[in-house]
Amino acid sequence: MTDPKDDDADGEGPVEQGTSVVEWVAAAVGAVLFVAMIGYLVQLGFQDIEGVPQIELSAQPAIRQGSSHLVGFKATNVGKATALNLVVAARLYDGEEEIEHKEATIDYLPMQSSRSGGFIFAHDPADYRLRIAASSYLDP
Repeated sequence: MTDPKDDDADGEGPVEQGTSVVEWVAAAVGAVLFVAMIGYLVQLGFQDIEGVPQIELSAQPAIRQGSSHLVGFKATNVGKATALNLVVAARLYDGEEEIEHKEATIDYLPMQSSRSGGFIFAHDPADYRLRIAASSYLDP
């Protein structure tokens, strides 16, 4: 009769291995990252981020395109709230008289982000005073 201990000695029997140090370290790092992520999300959820959008606008020089003139603009929301359906208006003035009026709508402008667009004028903006302003938005 053969002894069962002899089978294991031959290397043919089941071999039991424990969890390696690398696996324990990887598990610990994963657990720490998971707990940190949950803590960050909870803290972010309790923050008071209410406020209003604060829109900053800048315009680029006009570019002639055939018989029209393109004025590019950039809208940046530096506030602590999102603006939906932001309407940006551009007007050309000759003294106090409004010569031309254009509008562009930005569907979604999150806080701390920017969007670009352009106004197409029939008159050359270089000959007039250009005024660009945000005129309205909706709260999300």
